[in-house]
Amino acid sequence: MDNRTLAAVRSSYRSLLDKAGTAQHPSGAKPVASPAASASPDDVARRASNASRLQQMDPSVRDKMQAVLGDLEGQGYKPYVSESWRSKAQQHLDHLRGASTVDYGFHNVTGSKGEKQAMAMDVYNHGGAGQSSPNEFYMKLASAAKAHGLMTGIEWGLPQSNRKAIDTAIASHNYTAPIQRGWDPGHVQPSNISIGQASRGVKPFPGRPAAKAAAPTRALGTQSGLPDAVSMGGVRLPMFFDPATAPNPGPLNRWR
Repeated sequence: MDNRTLAAVRSSYRSLLDKAGTAQHPSGAKPVASPAASASPDDVARRASNASRLQQMDPSVRDKMQAVLGDLEGQGYKPYVSESWRSKAQQHLDHLRGASTVDYGFHNVTGSKGEKQAMAMDVYNHGGAGQSSPNEFYMKLASAAKAHGLMTGIEWGLPQSNRKAIDTAIASHNYTAPIQRGWDPGHVQPSNISIGQASRGVKPFPGRPAAKAAAPTRALGTQSGLPDAVSMGGVRLPMFFDPATAPNPGPLNRWR
């Protein structure tokens, strides 16, 4: 993938992100031309949904998350952000039912006035390349995340030998290596701060300028008919945990 193609894909997301505060429905939006992916109605809806969820993220990480999505698009994938910000109430319920090992995480971060400023997103491949090889998609997601100062949960819950095998494969660009995935490979978060630091207002990339927030308007989610849960079969993505402090999450928390 050349630099012009990558720039065009990222520009696609930037355009949708800028318009996310005023878009009423993806069917009325102009497809954004990109040499890397066709602007089918499904693609327009997916990218608009992604842009809406990016708007719920902290400005210090938003551009990096957007760049990760652009990198995957440039390789023929169709990344879909199933969730970014999550309420503390929902997080607490997830914790109680055993779907999460933490009662507060990167998905729950808010600004000083309570505005949604998540520092994590959950991503999967909504069609496109790699449908028959999910390992390859998640390996490339992990690689793209690392390139932008982020990390995924692809190694979470695995023994050291398995984690080393993943690191070696990614370093050598061997994305089809027969690796075992950790329990949350689609979860993306900062790699340089802890959940505790995020809860205290610490920013992972403090030197980045704050992006202008879009004006409040009707959400692009379920109210507009976007496929929030259709492709997930109504099942929420499993939660992440802090690998530095949490135990092995067990079968209830494995990727599904």
